Amino acid sequence: MAVNWEVIRFTPYFFGLAVLCMLAMTFMAAISRRSLLASTCRPPHWREWSDTQVAQFQRICGELMSQLGYGHEPQWQEKCARAAATS
Repeated sequence: MAVNWEVIRFTPYFFGLAVLCMLAMTFMAAISRRSLLASTCRPPHWREWSDTQVAQFQRICGELMSQLGYGHEPQWQEKCARAAATS
């Protein structure tokens, strides 16, 4: 039986290519999973915040928001009043 040196010579390249393909697929899967997680881990819209969250946000950012012209929406004012009443 004759040894086919061409096959033996290109075998490491084949396995190297297979490993690179597997790494690329793993990387793409990780990227997909990461973007999926990023889209599912978003915080809720401020209209869905609890009174505690509203009070904390208002305490930390309320003055700056007002200076920048934010926080004057009637819905936000109602949420702030309700949060202040429950605190």
